[in-house]
Amino acid sequence: MSDSKTIPSQTNIPSINPYLHPVAVVLAWVIPGLGHIVMGKVTRGLILTITILSIYTAGIFIGGIGVIDSRSVESTGGKRPFSLWFLGQSLIGPSLALNYYNHKLQLQYAQQQRNDYNSTDDGVYPFKTIKDAPYEPSFSKTNEQALVYTSLAGLLNLLTIIDLIFLHETQKLAKNISNSKSQLQATL
Repeated sequence: MSDSKTIPSQTNIPSINPYLHPVAVVLAWVIPGLGHIVMGKVTRGLILTITILSIYTAGIFIGGIGVIDSRSVESTGGKRPFSLWFLGQSLIGPSLALNYYNHKLQLQYAQQQRNDYNSTDDGVYPFKTIKDAPYEPSFSKTNEQALVYTSLAGLLNLLTIIDLIFLHETQKLAKNISNSKSQLQATL
């Protein structure tokens, strides 16, 4: 009976097609975790999809669609500068579509108010109630929490994209370690 420890070899490491990387990276940007699923890492991809989209969706539920806005909340001189929060949010593809939809709703609401203003005879601006707005915007801490959630989800997606880019290199490293272990086991 020998007391030597056996080192398990990892011979069943699946190979990854390096030509799928550009497609997988774009898919990972559109839907977090989808790139890993395409590259054969289904369990990892599903965990990433559920986690990141849950955080992102929680931010949308907390603050509403108005949280996804490429323009900053602070108005300076009548112009709205670019929001730095949107950089994090834009690392998830659906943010761009939500931003477009948000701006479209704001434009329609502004045109409706402008038409109502021009149709009044007394020249007094007709203040509308919040019921007339296309959605109820979030303010204060609620808006800040939603911004943090959606931006954090985007930054987590950036980490998954970086992981996806280096997945092929990690796979080669795992094969080299496996070969080294099997060689070590053969010499013992």
